[in-house]
Amino acid sequence: MKQLVLFFLLLPLSMIAQSNTLFVQGDVVNIRKAPNAQAEVVAKAKRLERLTVLQKSNQDVIGGVTDFWYQVKTETGKVGFVFGNFTSLKLEGQKTGVFVLSELYFGDCFHLLLGDIDFGLAYNNYGSVDDLTDDADSETPKYVGKTFRVTYNDLYTMYYEACNPDLPGKLIKTETIVNLQLVD
Repeated sequence: MKQLVLFFLLLPLSMIAQSNTLFVQGDVVNIRKAPNAQAEVVAKAKRLERLTVLQKSNQDVIGGVTDFWYQVKTETGKVGFVFGNFTSLKLEGQKTGVFVLSELYFGDCFHLLLGDIDFGLAYNNYGSVDDLTDDADSETPKYVGKTFRVTYNDLYTMYYEACNPDLPGKLIKTETIVNLQLVD
């Protein structure tokens, strides 16, 4: 047991708090049998498809871009590896900052204001703060005024007028939360 606790203490925080889902960012992305570009393709995923992350694998360089491979599972149960640069977990362009949550509310969309950034249009990953959207309906929100470490990137998402998926949508790039951690 001591060795297991020591192992977790030695892991970088980003590995412990790793997202358990990702969104495909390329038009069509290959899911491969092994974590390399020459491995057999076992499935394909379309842009904005949600995949379950099973584990983070080795780092690789493809087309001059360094990123990790992720073992993923599709909604149909296929398991394979996808190169991180084609996903919402891509390293290129990632920024991390510490922000105070100033406001969250439901308007046309769910609005989440951290610092001066409104992450309301994106397919955000709230990390371990899975009850954040519930907080918007609360009489006494527990997260407003709290400090968060936010990792975010400029990623694709689908924007619908008035946030209504029954209305026509368009693909946009917007600042998107990759991981959110409560600091205090």
